[in-house]
Amino acid sequence: MMISQGTSAYLQGRAFNEQGAEYTVRMLMDTVQGKSGKSSVPSIVIWKRAAAEGTPLAEIKTHDFNGSIQIR
Repeated sequence: MMISQGTSAYLQGRAFNEQGAEYTVRMLMDTVQGKSGKSSVPSIVIWKRAAAEGTPLAEIKTHDFNGSIQIR
């Protein structure tokens, strides 16, 4: 599922680990105004179940990403 509103957009879906455990993964992209102009700020939120509710297992917000992310 992909949702966009104003300067934000997110993509959300399900993922499974090697043991079959289910996770919900949301990748959010915000556009913010900085001193040197507009830039995109990514965030990732992961829940250990089939629904995006309650306390997330992991939250990675507004960091510079480089490379890949593995869920273990």
